[in-house]
Amino acid sequence: MHDAFVLGRRRPRTEFWSGTTVVGGPVAPGPFEFRRNEVSPGRLAPKAVYAFDGVVADGAQFDLTDVVLTIQRSAFSACRFVQKRRRASDGTGGSGSLARHASVYRECVFEGVRFRVRGGFSVGAARFERCTFIRCDFGEHFSFCADHIDCTFVGPVKRAVFYGQAPEGHHCDGKRNVFEGNDFTEAVLHDVGFRGGIDATLQRWREGFDPTPFMNA
Repeated sequence: MHDAFVLGRRRPRTEFWSGTTVVGGPVAPGPFEFRRNEVSPGRLAPKAVYAFDGVVADGAQFDLTDVVLTIQRSAFSACRFVQKRRRASDGTGGSGSLARHASVYRECVFEGVRFRVRGGFSVGAARFERCTFIRCDFGEHFSFCADHIDCTFVGPVKRAVFYGQAPEGHHCDGKRNVFEGNDFTEAVLHDVGFRGGIDATLQRWREGFDPTPFMNA
């Protein structure tokens, strides 16, 4: 069972918005249910608002379609994160941060997730180890502080920038990010940049592909 509470009802905390359902501790395998709060009698909010703080999950499944989610200080193993294309009743999709504070994802699958700094999910200070990204939306994606190790990218990767070192002036200014062993053989790159010292020779590319134009772009 997960440890969840709604702000204002138990143990108020100032780091999350009022009305956020905060989850901590172990999360059971299988589908996780995000529940929307009632905003008026008989009317639910268009999206659930959650925070995972200190969550440990193994084999859990998360549907990010209709949730605003902030994750921090958490660890996920063999979990699945899916985001469908439909919009909530307010016209927006799921959004938030996968690592407002350092969090680890090991052998997780992300399918259709909108990795966007606006109107989607930012990766923050996440560490991805042996994860698979399947047909995710990387439009306006900036990976300033995240590590990617032995990950696999499948499908289009468009308008994304990955950093080997956080740029000056960013909140993780100067952090060396680990970016190695990643498999792009099933990815199609368009308007993508690998900056801050990412080494192309430490990644895998499809036969005959020249990654040079994308390095430091």
